[in-house]
Amino acid sequence: MSATWMMRVAVLTLALMSNLALAASDSEINYGSEVNPFDAVELNNLAVERTNRKDYAGAAMLLERAARLAPERQDIAENLAALQQWLRDNNAAAAAEAGDGILSEPPALWTNKSR
Repeated sequence: MSATWMMRVAVLTLALMSNLALAASDSEINYGSEVNPFDAVELNNLAVERTNRKDYAGAAMLLERAARLAPERQDIAENLAALQQWLRDNNAAAAAEAGDGILSEPPALWTNKSR
């Protein structure tokens, strides 16, 4: 086998693995009929709506996908970081939710959608 052929196989394998990872995340997310699953801004905006409905896990999955699709978008990266920090901070409170049910408010930036 030539080195060129082996390199092509490696590149195609990596591309296939990347597409499989995106497809797997697609199967876990209900986008809705009007959302383009390859538009990072739409995914970010859907994540904002999900947080308003208190679906924080769904919002995090949407933001993770949006960040993979558009790593150059600072606003999406900031939203993901803020939500992940909020989830970490409130993990113990969520586990104790049966006790008093008090969680802090989600990040304030969620009222601002990307364009």
